[in-house]
Amino acid sequence: MLSALAQPSRFGTVLANATTRHDAIGEPYALAVAMVALGAFPFGLVCSLVSLRGERRDRSILFWKSLPVSDATAVLSKAAVVFVVIPLVVFAVALAVQATMLLVGSVALIVTGGNPWALWSEVLSADRLVVHAYGIGTLALQYAPLYAWLLMVSAWAPRLAVLWALLPPYGIVVA
Repeated sequence: MLSALAQPSRFGTVLANATTRHDAIGEPYALAVAMVALGAFPFGLVCSLVSLRGERRDRSILFWKSLPVSDATAVLSKAAVVFVVIPLVVFAVALAVQATMLLVGSVALIVTGGNPWALWSEVLSADRLVVHAYGIGTLALQYAPLYAWLLMVSAWAPRLAVLWALLPPYGIVVA
């Protein structure tokens, strides 16, 4: 989109051609969603590895034991953060980033004398939102075994949960 500021004539010809327009407009928006999802992956790893271990370390689990909440509910709430909340936040942040990109691209086209209608018609299609939501949901399911492993290690490891999380898979690979 920012290339419209540097070469408005080339960008105008790209928008005029319907076959290249979809790819030229869609790639930066897909890249933005991928960057947001890639940024959330380490957060999910750390969140799932530290969540249950931190409660045992500072003994706040004793507070949970005094409440009428079962252990399964406490663990499911920690898992819901990783499996539900993080993907929803990724989707919301990706939409905000794409809206910002859309506004910047529209301003760039208007300033250079172009018509932003082609940009808006490509970006605001319902199938693009469905594809992004599907992709983020698929990533959440793809990382589910890893997050579940880290949650289990977080609940079980007496200390050094990172070491316990990494050594068994490493030992299997080496063997």
